[in-house]
Amino acid sequence: MKLNHILTSLLLSTLSFGQNPTQLLREAEAKLSSADVSAEVSIRTVRPKWERTMEAKIWNKGMDKTMILITGPA
Repeated sequence: MKLNHILTSLLLSTLSFGQNPTQLLREAEAKLSSADVSAEVSIRTVRPKWERTMEAKIWNKGMDKTMILITGPA
């Protein structure tokens, strides 16, 4: 009986503190939308007969302004 009470309390405590994926994405988007973000990325595509790499620089200012500069292949 005591074990049932312990397991029930553990289960209820984890359910009350859990976050759903939608909430996590909203919080991440809110943090990114208020900040100026810059990144350098490299995208590698591998196929059975060929391979290609594209490089780019990305700048964001809030959620309204984005600039992408493709720097490679040259």
